[in-house]
Amino acid sequence: MDYEPKSSSVQKRDTHLEAALQYANLGLQVFPLNGKYPLTSHGHKDATKHTETIRYWWEIWPEANIGIRPNGFFVLDEDPRHGGDETLATFEGEHGKLPNTPTQKTGGGGRHYLFKMAPELEGLGRFPKEVGPGLDLKFSNGYIVVAPSIHPDTETAYEWIVPLEVGIADPPRWLVDRILSKVRSGHRSKHTSATRIIPSESIPDGRRNDALVSLAGTMRRRGMCEEAIGAALRAENALKCNPPLPEGEVAAIARSVCRYEPEPSPQSYRLRQLPEASSPLRRGVPLRLGLELLLGVGWQALGEGPLRCRREVRQGDGEGHVRGGLRDPGRRSSQGSRQVGHAL
Repeated sequence: MDYEPKSSSVQKRDTHLEAALQYANLGLQVFPLNGKYPLTSHGHKDATKHTETIRYWWEIWPEANIGIRPNGFFVLDEDPRHGGDETLATFEGEHGKLPNTPTQKTGGGGRHYLFKMAPELEGLGRFPKEVGPGLDLKFSNGYIVVAPSIHPDTETAYEWIVPLEVGIADPPRWLVDRILSKVRSGHRSKHTSATRIIPSESIPDGRRNDALVSLAGTMRRRGMCEEAIGAALRAENALKCNPPLPEGEVAAIARSVCRYEPEPSPQSYRLRQLPEASSPLRRGVPLRLGLELLLGVGWQALGEGPLRCRREVRQGDGEGHVRGGLRDPGRRSSQGSRQVGHAL
């Protein structure tokens, strides 16, 4: 179903809960983020318009950023760090300016342009990740961060510069044709989750940042500190990245991943209370409420990250037991595939 604008406007001064509820009122599906990473178990698949669920999430994480899963529309994501502004200028020079449509200035200095799903795109089984260098696409298999969220690296707020109330425009013909051409050619972008960095291979421009972030996340989960991660990244950058990333950008990657707690050894916790099975909150919510930690440490002692638990009910005793740990953006699901999608 296409998004239909209503008489509500998201402002920079709104709290994140107020903004999330306004997005839901506008017919958009939202979910909470830690920076750019989902706080719920199934990531963008947990996105909802259900106000009770949204209030519950932001009661626990009042400063959580807001993610939106495109539904009935897609997003053209201009990333100037990878030449997206130049790529878009070239396309506009050939085909004319983009139509007036809701446009967001991102915390990283880019732009998000929202467009309706053209009929030709509705039946596609897969979507390309980009239409040109630095000009990415976000469909229902991903998500975007939205205002008034704060970018985790620049600490700059996302902001709508063309409000949602103008209504989402149809995409220009050249953009639809470009997407279809990418699908036909079997294009896979630098962001695809199928991409694997083989240790012995050179890392080309366009994959350098993703490769180093993935490596840094692995080291942090295993308990390495910022200094050790930074040293390893500098060596990997010098040996394999072609050309190497600037040292400042490498240091920023190490600093960014160290905002998350290392993955702890499995510990046992006893669950005092769980949401009822019929509750709309049962999927993808933290099991913070009612936790009694058998190790004698409080919630804050575990750090800032959200606790992720897997429930195990033992036969005979009628009590729920969980095995818990701090959820990390790099964790994989039990099926072995990432559920967090991509966001910028």
